Amino acid sequence: MNIFPKNKENCAYLTRLESDIKKALDNSGVSLDILWLVIEDFSDIYEERTEAFFILFREMLRRGHLKLQRDGEIIEHSPEEWEKIFRAVWPSSDMPYGAYEGDIVIWFTDDPCPAYAVWVDPEDGSLYWAG
Repeated sequence: MNIFPKNKENCAYLTRLESDIKKALDNSGVSLDILWLVIEDFSDIYEERTEAFFILFREMLRRGHLKLQRDGEIIEHSPEEWEKIFRAVWPSSDMPYGAYEGDIVIWFTDDPCPAYAVWVDPEDGSLYWAG
């Protein structure tokens, strides 16, 4: 699997991937919106932030720092399969509810989101289910 994207903006994101993984792990235990919040300052352009989110999302799954669950059961898919599932229902803007700019953070805990976070402690493998 090649995590290195071809477009320039996503290559720029890769320069900060490791620090974003650390930030996400420092705040794990919360919903998947933490991944969005970690990359939010990467770009003012929603599409570029979306691509950065998916790079971080895939890498967290690939490294085993993140599992995904629905209805209390962990669902096993490859990082690429999860990306495809999420992209199929991904909001077209960061205002899917029309409430306020950035209300996409609500989406990560709402029914349209295909699955929810289960964080894996990198030290001992303990699981932390996001509420």
